[in-house]
Amino acid sequence: MGEYAYYQGQRVKIGTCENLTDLRAEHVSQITGYDFGRATLEGVRFRFPFPEEDGMVPGRVDSSADLDKCLNVPGAEFDHATYDHSTIHLSTGEGGLNTKTGNNVRVSFPCPLSPRGAAIAEAAELNFFGTPRGVNIVQQRAWDGMLVLVCACPACGRRFRLPTLADVAPVLAAVDAQAEAYRQDAARAANRADMWRKEGNDRRAAGEDTEARENTQRATYWDTISDRILAGYTNPPAFVAVTAPADADA
Repeated sequence: MGEYAYYQGQRVKIGTCENLTDLRAEHVSQITGYDFGRATLEGVRFRFPFPEEDGMVPGRVDSSADLDKCLNVPGAEFDHATYDHSTIHLSTGEGGLNTKTGNNVRVSFPCPLSPRGAAIAEAAELNFFGTPRGVNIVQQRAWDGMLVLVCACPACGRRFRLPTLADVAPVLAAVDAQAEAYRQDAARAANRADMWRKEGNDRRAAGEDTEARENTQRATYWDTISDRILAGYTNPPAFVAVTAPADADA
């Protein structure tokens, strides 16, 4: 079921059911005609504020391919036994493996990152090639008076919230590590640029300058991701306060 609201007098679609794919939490104050009371907030998920989308407005996702936009964070490791996973379904496609009969072979198996999937893979000597690691950043959700991060398993896509700062700490650490790695790459490129300039090779120096600048921009990107995740827990928008526990001030 589509979810609709009004933005600058125009009716726009902000999502489907609980997935507000076209609405950041920061844009709630800009729309009308939609109830963001406690009952609603406890069930919906907002679009994560990716820096490259800072120009977007409510109801304006560029393409259907971006509706489930995510960001993979390498190095963010979790105990996958703690979270639920989905079953993965694969098909060999039209014609299947048996080209004579045209059968389509379909296979279902547990997520390879789940304890059951890993056990089956080991017992059957199966190899899962190309399985991404870390975790995917996907959304934010109002929870206990905060705007908490919603992540997804990078293999099966099953989503889960990280309700406390302690829960989100592995993600923040991995995001900060990405930023620091790019900062170090930028510093090394800048040093190489200085070396080439001293040797009178301006062309090579210019190339290193470009690399240093691009890596600095990448570091800034990851720093921004970290800041926005943390802000959801430490400085959330006022409207999510209605989801705080009734005895929060007791």
